[in-house]
Amino acid sequence: MEIRVGTQLDLVKKVVEKISSVLMQNIPVALFVSGGSSLIAEEEIINRLSKMRNADKLHVLPVDERFGEPGHKDANLAQLVKNNYENIHIHDILNNSSFEKTVTNFTKLFNEYSKAPFKTFAILGIGMDGHVGGNIPGSPAVISKEMVVGFQDQIFRRITLTLSALTKIETIFVSVFGVNKMNILQRLVDKPTENLPMDILHKHKEVYVFTDNNLKQEKE
Repeated sequence: MEIRVGTQLDLVKKVVEKISSVLMQNIPVALFVSGGSSLIAEEEIINRLSKMRNADKLHVLPVDERFGEPGHKDANLAQLVKNNYENIHIHDILNNSSFEKTVTNFTKLFNEYSKAPFKTFAILGIGMDGHVGGNIPGSPAVISKEMVVGFQDQIFRRITLTLSALTKIETIFVSVFGVNKMNILQRLVDKPTENLPMDILHKHKEVYVFTDNNLKQEKE
């Protein structure tokens, strides 16, 4: 896990650099995005990639989604879908299907796009409770061996890639900006023993964490 102190623009540049190098080799890419606090950077990333050669080989899918009607105001992919990027394929999993059917359909999508010939990338955030994606502490997503689960959190019915699914993604970028994220980021770097969902990042082979927080120490 590599910690990089900088700005969201640094995150944008790194993601674009890594993905464009794959697209230039004519290799298809699946990019799983989180929405939420990462959305501004994700929009810029996708906008830049949409103008590159072989952009039609880029498929964008959610890491997790809040169930509801297509394009509802809290949907993670709603803004990306509205932008209607040329060439790039945006896979909105909300299509007026039932909750159970949407979970099934998203599982099929993940199984299709998370294996060769696709190279896989994800952009994640970290919550102040140590969650990544929709993997909230104590939720079914944390313990399930399935690739996708659906469950009710305190506010939304959520459909999310599990920790098991995240281990199959080859390269992960993590966006942790804002002074309110300082403490949880420090706990991640210090490898605490709470066994929080974010700890899976230590086990992954290629993780880049971008932050504007200067940490007390950095350990690997």
